[in-house]
Amino acid sequence: MPARVKKPRDKSSIECKIGIMEKGFFHDLAQRDYFSLEAFNRDLRENIDRLNDTPFTKKPHSRRFYWEEERKVLMQLPSTQYQYVERKAAKSSGDFHIRFDNSYYSVEKSHRHKPLMVYATAETVTIRLAETNKVVCVWPRAKARG
Repeated sequence: MPARVKKPRDKSSIECKIGIMEKGFFHDLAQRDYFSLEAFNRDLRENIDRLNDTPFTKKPHSRRFYWEEERKVLMQLPSTQYQYVERKAAKSSGDFHIRFDNSYYSVEKSHRHKPLMVYATAETVTIRLAETNKVVCVWPRAKARG
């Protein structure tokens, strides 16, 4: 697990875990000769299982116990794939268009010069009123300029 960006307090924790692995069983595995990746992976898995089942010195249980407890409260992954959304504040011009990503999208005449928010996914561009977040219109995202 990598340390979080701009969080140096995570670094020592991660390095400690890597040290446990290096000193614990990578050293033992380095002394053996392997002629197949499957044999190495099998020995590595056995050592990892042993490490996860070993109780902590200052806690009453093992890593596996705490993982199983945490696993019970984890939520299911969403069934739909995550879509990245770009957001941008905009204001419609006198010709009832807003410009986003070098393309122009029209809005109703009643929204002229009003503050709007643009939410763009890879497929659609949704324009909403800035104050109420009410959807004004939805357009397919333009693939070309203009």
